[in-house]
Amino acid sequence: MAAFTETSGNGRGLTIHGDGAQERDFVHVEDLVDALLLVGVHGRNGIWNVSAGESTSVLELAKTHRTDRRARARRQAWTPAAG
Repeated sequence: MAAFTETSGNGRGLTIHGDGAQERDFVHVEDLVDALLLVGVHGRNGIWNVSAGESTSVLELAKTHRTDRRARARRQAWTPAAG
């Protein structure tokens, strides 16, 4: 997120790989720390998934984090690796 915001604010624009429809669940660092503390306090081992429960597309993120209105998002074709 920080690199995304910095790139969008410096006038260079953004490069979005693919069509921008890829979705991610972004979690605020304070929420992640709270989750880790809860796991530590309860002493539970295992694999934990921490989620905000809300998906955001890369294209939507680009639109909301574009701090420099002159910056443009450039889409770059991308094909995921097989496997």
